[in-house]
Amino acid sequence: MTRMGSVWYSLLVRGFPAEFRDRFGGEMLEVIEAQARASSRNDEAALRFHLEATVDLLRALATERGRDVLRAGGWALLTLGFANIAYDIAQPTLSMGYFAWALTLIALSSGYLLSATPSRRRRPG
Repeated sequence: MTRMGSVWYSLLVRGFPAEFRDRFGGEMLEVIEAQARASSRNDEAALRFHLEATVDLLRALATERGRDVLRAGGWALLTLGFANIAYDIAQPTLSMGYFAWALTLIALSSGYLLSATPSRRRRPG
C-alpha cells in the first residue's frame, strides 16, 4: 500500500474511541494492508478496494460516533439560535420577521432535543 494510503487509513482509525483504537486499531490496519496487497493486481481492483475499505471504515465510525455527532450538532443549533436572537435584539431594524423567528424556534427546539440525546455508554465486560 502507498504511503498516502497508510496515512489515510491511520487517520480514519484515529476517529474511533481511544479504548477501541488501542485494542483493535493495529489489527485493523494490518488487515487493510494485507487486503490492499492482495487486491493490487490492477489499478481498477486497487481503486475498488480502497473505496470499499474507506466506506466500511466510515460506516463503522458513524456507528461508533453517531450519537456524539448528533449531540455536537444539537449544541451548534442551540448556539446559532441564541446568536440569532441576540442579533435580532441588538439590530431590530434588520430583523427578518416572524418567519425567521419561527425558524429560530425550530432550531432551538431541535438543538435542545439533539443535545439532550443520551450518550451510549457500554458496560465493561
